[in-house]
Amino acid sequence: MMILHTESSPNFGGQELRTIHEIEGLKKFGIESILLCKKNSAIEQIAQKKGLKHFTTTFFSSIDPIAALQIIMLVKKFDVNLINSHSGYDAWCAIPACLINKIPFIRSRHIGLKLKDKRTTRFIYGSFARKIIATSGYIATQIKNIGINPDKIEIVPTGIDSEKYINPPSFDLRKKYNIPEKNIILCFASVLKSDKGPHILLKSLPDVLTKMPDISVIIAGNGNFMGECRKITEELSLSDHVIFTGHVDNIPGLLKEIDIFILPAIRPEGIPQSLLQAYASKRPVITTDIGGINEAAMHNNTAYLVEPRNVEALSQGILYLLKNKDYSKNIAENAFKLFIEKYTLSSMLYKMNEIYREVING
Repeated sequence: MMILHTESSPNFGGQELRTIHEIEGLKKFGIESILLCKKNSAIEQIAQKKGLKHFTTTFFSSIDPIAALQIIMLVKKFDVNLINSHSGYDAWCAIPACLINKIPFIRSRHIGLKLKDKRTTRFIYGSFARKIIATSGYIATQIKNIGINPDKIEIVPTGIDSEKYINPPSFDLRKKYNIPEKNIILCFASVLKSDKGPHILLKSLPDVLTKMPDISVIIAGNGNFMGECRKITEELSLSDHVIFTGHVDNIPGLLKEIDIFILPAIRPEGIPQSLLQAYASKRPVITTDIGGINEAAMHNNTAYLVEPRNVEALSQGILYLLKNKDYSKNIAENAFKLFIEKYTLSSMLYKMNEIYREVING
């Protein structure tokens, strides 16, 4: 079986990482994959580094004859059985290849932005797609709301490799960044963009530090919001407490050495991989009560939830977890149990294998 994954996004975040993990992991089920991505994109660099079979194209719009022709050629050359498109431009460019070669099309939806209720949207998700993969129930609801048949939608949350987080390599966080032994370590680890809310975390810190000054805050990741986060850090005189690490390869090792994980997202999305990574690491989590996230984060059970954009609520939540160690330990243990039950990489791969075989054989 051969799957062609198409991805027109130039960025690299949870969506693109999931695709990489799927390509790698499904080999054990006898499924081979090809990736067609945008030239000079971040996912191209990762695929090249990992030695995955990949090709690049322009993907400059939803009407891109060059990209469409390349997809047609790849389908014929590698005898592709199915195309799974992960973004907007590439989905439209895949249509001719599917029609000419009479192969099924799957549209994966990873982001929580509201879909436009237009005829073209209903076509690509409705009459054309054989199946739709939604990475959270919230996203599935967004798709249903434009009139798509619920029977076509499969909710498959992104899975995390449990073994990497249960037994991670050492990171030596305190030594690497000269963090005093007495300091508590808070951590935000995700793509640095405004949707994830790193600025909300930074704005909550002055109140926290007035009550508990022995705190260091790790901001791990890169993104287009880095400059704004550094600006806020300077304006609030937080430079002695906030450490920007940039991209971190050993996230499992990093998470094992922090005290609290914080994800103050301000917009709905799929279930974030960073949240699940913290669960797998048995770290207590503070996050927001917002679509996608609140499917896996239940207040006082698997996480401490606060209202999105509420700086005061976030600072109070941080202080509450710091002062209530038993509470923090309990929600971390509950979150780990939930992760093992529902959100492992093996669960995701098993489900995707079933879907692909059903679509191809059906």
